[in-house]
Amino acid sequence: MRLLYLSSVVPVELNAGYSLAYRHLARLAGHEVFIITREFDRAAGLELPHPALRIPEPSRNYYRVSGRIGSPAFWMEREAARVRRAALPRAREFAPDLVLTVWASAYALAAADVAEALGVPLAILFHDDIEHMMRPHRGNRAWAAKRLARIYRQAAARICVGPAMVDWLAALYGAAPTEVVYPIPAAAPPGRLAPRARRADEPVRVGFFGDLGGNYGPVHAVVDALGDTGGELHVFSHSTGAERAALARRAGVVDHGAAKPRELQAFFRASLDATLIPQGFEADTLTLRRSCFPSKIPEACQIGLPLLVVGPPDGSAVRWARASLGPEAVVDGLDRARIGAALRALGDAAVRERESARVAASAAGEFAPARLQERLEAALARAAAGGARS
Repeated sequence: MRLLYLSSVVPVELNAGYSLAYRHLARLAGHEVFIITREFDRAAGLELPHPALRIPEPSRNYYRVSGRIGSPAFWMEREAARVRRAALPRAREFAPDLVLTVWASAYALAAADVAEALGVPLAILFHDDIEHMMRPHRGNRAWAAKRLARIYRQAAARICVGPAMVDWLAALYGAAPTEVVYPIPAAAPPGRLAPRARRADEPVRVGFFGDLGGNYGPVHAVVDALGDTGGELHVFSHSTGAERAALARRAGVVDHGAAKPRELQAFFRASLDATLIPQGFEADTLTLRRSCFPSKIPEACQIGLPLLVVGPPDGSAVRWARASLGPEAVVDGLDRARIGAALRALGDAAVRERESARVAASAAGEFAPARLQERLEAALARAAAGGARS
């Protein structure tokens, strides 16, 4: 298969969506792949896993104007046209069997246009929802119901990050055949998890890694509850700003800055008792909390520690945790007493052993990297071979 990856999600080994795209594309074997992506500051100079064309970003002034003036749809279509003009000559030269994109920006629109121009199938990875990532505007819904719905129906493969994303897209654009491929984690650490030596009366030590944006509410709630017992929250994150600084100053918080994945895994396994999975409660992000599956869940399961999931009752993290973890590991609110009870439960060796076994089962089952890669490649192969289009 000749696969053209055309997306604003730059496939480099950094974090979040960037590393997910990297991991899938780096694992592709026996296929010819060409990447068309943006020239992103943080990815500049970093090697991509396949030959690539990097399209320069618009000016900063362009982003300032487009973020404040006029319809977001106008600016997205304008950007899609710019990307399409730059991408189409190289796409024609490559002559792909399939175009793959990520539902994240104007690049997804350009990818759909390129696939249509070349007469080849389109496959879409749905990690987020374009419409609800756009600046609010009265014209968004009408434009999305026409333009985005058409692309959604055009796709020969719709690959969703979790079951809630399938439901959300069906509500927006209508039911259609989809495949669920959870966020692919890095390879599991070698060997079985050996719990750290811990006294029975020692306070619980919890770890967090990932993006803090939108998650400060549950993180602070956990710090509040840890303060009742003298426990600690160890934070690893690339997030910056005043909120991060304020969190780092709190008693009981140990801020490690950012860390490489292997260093982080080793520290968690040797020094901590549980991994915190928070999802924020802010009204403007609840749609994303419901539909998007956190990439840190599969990653945390590979580490192997018990999980503490704190988030909205209908958030994707809590919904998964209710089905996969014990009741002690799930808190669907910010009540200090409930979070404190969950932390005390995790102080019990029997609970930790039971929860570690559940986490290990998920790591070896639904979140196994090889299995997720197989599901993705099977979906792409069906689409390239003329998979069903709705």
